[in-house]
Amino acid sequence: EVIKGEYGELFQFVRRSLKPLAEWTGKQISEAEIGYFTLHFGGYLERDRREKPEDVKALVICSNGVSSSIMLRAQLKEMFPAVQFSRAHTADSIGSVPPSSYDLIFSTVALTSIKPVFLVKPLLSSVEKTHLIQSVREEFPSLHENSVPLEKVMEVIRRNTDIKNEKKLVSELIEIMYFKNTEKRWEKPLLSDLLTKETIHFTNEKLDWRSAISKAAEPLLDTEKIEQRYIDAMIQNVEEVGTYIHIGKGIAIPHARPDAGVKEVGMSFLRTREPVLLLDKPEHSIDLFICLAAIDNEAHLKALAHLTKLLGDNTKLAAIKDAASEEEIMEIIKEGEEL
Repeated sequence: EVIKGEYGELFQFVRRSLKPLAEWTGKQISEAEIGYFTLHFGGYLERDRREKPEDVKALVICSNGVSSSIMLRAQLKEMFPAVQFSRAHTADSIGSVPPSSYDLIFSTVALTSIKPVFLVKPLLSSVEKTHLIQSVREEFPSLHENSVPLEKVMEVIRRNTDIKNEKKLVSELIEIMYFKNTEKRWEKPLLSDLLTKETIHFTNEKLDWRSAISKAAEPLLDTEKIEQRYIDAMIQNVEEVGTYIHIGKGIAIPHARPDAGVKEVGMSFLRTREPVLLLDKPEHSIDLFICLAAIDNEAHLKALAHLTKLLGDNTKLAAIKDAASEEEIMEIIKEGEEL
């Protein structure tokens, strides 16, 4: 429920994406399992790209596996940009880490240490983030030496204004006061903002799957939303992981990690008149490639949610595949788009 509440758009997208798997296996996928995949993909997209040495070092202990640790570490790095975080460890392995190598511990399990321990959840709500920031601030005042405590700000606001929605106000103040890249977190472009005349194209060429991914990503490269290495990473992912980008119905969504060369959120669309065999396998015949370049785990979600609705509607999908021009695709996208 926490994952569903805090990451609603991503949760719904994952639910739709797993539908072909449920149909193929003949088994219903539970919300707990959907939550796990949501946690995995959210962590995959939310990895922070910046690393810089700082004086305060933190150890992250997580008992729920790699996916949970990635998500937790990403949240902590955003909340405490002045802290240098180690890779995540399990509670069993903490004994092998010299205490001199860290100053504090963030852990999802209760443990005893000579260093300050802050108990956290893999996914933190806004209220939990506020409490955690305040607790860490008490132990390490230098981390926020130039900032004003949130409660002090709220006291001034309460004295001088009538607050309509205090919970929302606190949440937005947290974003402004403690988080980096607040503007990017709030920017959620529509699908029509990302798939435009410049990023939609068609080809009659007979392509192999590597060339198809490269060609599909060309508009993103031309508009400097990605670097060449991002295309290389998308191809490498398929080589190493397999045909996971094939979501069914002849549609593939190539993507890679944000730190593999994404400069700005973007999507590109390639309709291939000649089917492309992903990994040269006939059972993975693709005629529609939609490249995704994500900068984090949220900015692209509104567009992605709309895209999944379109692709899940057989009538609209047929119209998309039958379209002969960029304008026709754009018109289909804009129909019924939620503003």
